[in-house]
Amino acid sequence: MKLLLGALLFLTIASCGTKKVVDYDGANTEITSDYEDSSLDSIISPYTKEMEDKMNEVTGQASVTLEKQDPESPLGNFAADAMYEAALVYAKNSSEIDTSDMKKSLCLLNFGGLRAPILEGDITVGNVFEFMPFDNTLTLVKISAEKAKEMAYYLFEKHGQPVSNAKFQLSSDKQLMWIGGEPYNYDEDIMVVTSDYLANGGDKMSFFKDPIIKWDSGILMRDIYIDYIDANRPLGEYAVEDRITFIK
Repeated sequence: MKLLLGALLFLTIASCGTKKVVDYDGANTEITSDYEDSSLDSIISPYTKEMEDKMNEVTGQASVTLEKQDPESPLGNFAADAMYEAALVYAKNSSEIDTSDMKKSLCLLNFGGLRAPILEGDITVGNVFEFMPFDNTLTLVKISAEKAKEMAYYLFEKHGQPVSNAKFQLSSDKQLMWIGGEPYNYDEDIMVVTSDYLANGGDKMSFFKDPIIKWDSGILMRDIYIDYIDANRPLGEYAVEDRITFIK
């Protein structure tokens, strides 16, 4: 592995009056696996130690191991529930979002974004980075009833994805949906809590394109999970509860 490291600039500063750079020098140093420089190590080491300490910090505990599988799984339920709870708080505190929109709302994520299980026992900050290594942000998207129908059919085609505050019974010609325990008849707009990546059409979620309106909170999903895990010690089992089932 090679890395080009820019050397420190050597500056000559005028000594009288207003100080300004009058000359500089710089160079690139090739860093290889056998490169040694004690001065460089002395610069990097404190930051390495600080990062290691942060990654090893215990932020919570898991009472059982949470893993993913389709169409529904404990890991997916945990991820979607935590994100939906954070979205409710964000919407409540936002001056731009009408909280009445959250009465018909749900969370939709994707299994591909959950990169590692949450293992039973202590959960470190580093574990959360393994679980959610991407800098994705909490995003709310208001979509039409027609787009909601496309979303339900997408879930049928994909054989499920993590959802919260919703239930689906799916077949090729019938997509039944409940939001907050109430039947949804594809007759009104709904709010979907998701990631910025998916809200922009990632993972072929084309139903998010051209939304009625979209809010990107700018809040990292990873930070939401760290705070949620810290506030819910230990995490529950997030058992499979037929959020997504398939019918004939």
